[in-house]
Amino acid sequence: MSCPGQGVLGHTLTFTVRSFDASGGSVDADSPPTFSIYEDSVDTPVVTGTMSKLDDADTVGLYSKTITLNGENGFTVFKTYTIDITAVVSSVAASKTYSFLCIGQETVSGGTDTDTDTDTGSSVRAVPDYKGTFVQGMVSSFFLRITNFDGNPIDPEQISFTVTDPSVNPALSGIPEKIAKGYFVFDWSVPSDQTVGKHLITWTYTIDDVTNYELQSVVISASGASTAFYSTRIAIFRSALTYFLREAQNIPVYQEQSKPSRDQKKYEFTFPRWNQTPGVRIYRNQEIMSSGYEVDFFKGKVVFDGTSLEQDTITADYNFRWFDDDDLDQFLVTAVSDFDCYPPVNAYTIYNIPDIYAAPIIYKACVNALMQMIFSLQWQEPQQVFGGAEAAQKAVANLQSLKENYEKQYSNLTEAKRKGPYPRTQLISTPEYSLPGGRSRWFRYLFSGSL
Repeated sequence: MSCPGQGVLGHTLTFTVRSFDASGGSVDADSPPTFSIYEDSVDTPVVTGTMSKLDDADTVGLYSKTITLNGENGFTVFKTYTIDITAVVSSVAASKTYSFLCIGQETVSGGTDTDTDTDTGSSVRAVPDYKGTFVQGMVSSFFLRITNFDGNPIDPEQISFTVTDPSVNPALSGIPEKIAKGYFVFDWSVPSDQTVGKHLITWTYTIDDVTNYELQSVVISASGASTAFYSTRIAIFRSALTYFLREAQNIPVYQEQSKPSRDQKKYEFTFPRWNQTPGVRIYRNQEIMSSGYEVDFFKGKVVFDGTSLEQDTITADYNFRWFDDDDLDQFLVTAVSDFDCYPPVNAYTIYNIPDIYAAPIIYKACVNALMQMIFSLQWQEPQQVFGGAEAAQKAVANLQSLKENYEKQYSNLTEAKRKGPYPRTQLISTPEYSLPGGRSRWFRYLFSGSL
């Protein structure tokens, strides 16, 4: 009969089997079939039990079983499980086996997607990302970006997350903060007594009646300092900088051929940082695929559930960002450091620089970004974005002109900074002699020896 190829941690999984007689006809087994579920190559089963008749009145020999995949039952994400079913018919034993992969994410197909800009009906799975180091007593962030294939952000009707600790207990749950359209972040101030070890973060969001479950994992270590990356002023500066670099942050790539791994299961593409969550298109031999693979959108990789043939050609349509958030943060931090060097000299940081200086910081950060992009286009692989070396050099000339314009704006603002405002100063004078003639009288006493 059937069994899904994948099961979702925390959800149920149903498998069925039908018993037959020697001539191939359906017949009830002598007793309900039994089953055992094994993890990978472990000899001891994680779950055993007996299957039930699906519909005793209207079916013959059809049995089913529904189990819950959770840690209490011994299930773990990214593990493969084998179901061994045994049934006895007319005193003759027969067996049937299934296998499935336990994951922490799922796409539930369904609903009606009438919005051609969203393209949410796919069963592609995505991998979210995080920023910072998860340490007891420290603030770090995990986030999810949701866009369509063209890079346009999409807001879900509902979104939430759950953090599960190594003991498979919910450690944290809630609704993330919306930073911008389609961009959701939660800054987690990890408790000082939080359990050390691997934690699983499960995102749940719904778009056009299609529910998606996304999984990421982090490791909690011991003690450290606290820094927030997505709920402070740096997030405001980063968002402003993105407006100036919008086109570089939404670059479409069509029909790129992948680089396969030796086992023909993992396929890498040229550029990481893919923008779209459900909308990437994966092709096998020019035929679009809707299931059977996992996409790592932040690293630009595709992992198939099974092994592909050597003659198979895997291609993809995707949309990516040239700069990641670490790049943008560094451009901004360097811009502030540069601006501090102009008189009046300051010691501002990105977190405390006055709002009046926001414009020169953004302009200088744009210059830093364009310098990095121009440098990157001296190499063969990035040049392919513009169609090769010759086209890339034309792009470099245009980028150079744009960089010079930003540099002029920045130079004008740094010149204006020289005019102040400077710190206020005042002179305090303490009079030495308060009475008329006091000075000469003091010298007369000094030289006459009358003191």
